[in-house]
Amino acid sequence: MNTFFNMEYLDFEAPLKELEEQLEECKLIGDKSEVDVSETCEKLLKKIESTKKDIYKILLLGKEFSYLDTLHDLIL
Repeated sequence: MNTFFNMEYLDFEAPLKELEEQLEECKLIGDKSEVDVSETCEKLLKKIESTKKDIYKILLLGKEFSYLDTLHDLIL
């Protein structure tokens, strides 16, 4: 069970969910063993942030185009 990121995900957030689950597993491995996973966890955190930006940028662009289409329809 994902305890660190306890949230519901929408379908388009599936890549984000996978990365956050990998991060949780990485942390568990580090806690249960003597393996240093800090570098791997850091890479996953950076990838999570990058993926969030990519996902939500697409959403914002979609809203912007929708707004412009509506504005265009109102003007014409």
